Amino acid sequence: MPKLVFTIDAAGKVALKVEGAPGPACHTLTREAEDLLGPATHRERTREYYQQARTATPRQAQST
Repeated sequence: MPKLVFTIDAAGKVALKVEGAPGPACHTLTREAEDLLGPATHRERTREYYQQARTATPRQAQST
């Protein structure tokens, strides 16, 4: 399950990190926060960003 981690420093600067959302899905998760806090001034892509999202594949029917 994706997790949003907010960090606010002493000057009031907010940093937001997304954990558990591989690929560009993180942008969808942060959209509401950016609407409330203002646009991002810096984006840093982590290793997780470059991972492909896992998708469920249907099981093939086995004949008996």
